[in-house]
Amino acid sequence: MGRQAKLKKLRQQAKENPPSEIPKSPQETDPKNFVETIEQQGYKLKESFPSPEIPNQDVKPQI
Repeated sequence: MGRQAKLKKLRQQAKENPPSEIPKSPQETDPKNFVETIEQQGYKLKESFPSPEIPNQDVKPQI
């Protein structure tokens, strides 16, 4: 069976037996949990970094 045939078979099976949606737990949807996870990774949400300055004039590249 070729790759395209396998994909077609999988699509047909998915149409016949649609997967039931799993309800999300409150932990996954809690925004506080997201903030805590980001802070554990080393990011600080209260600290903002300014964007770099954009020059007003078009700078030609130096050769």
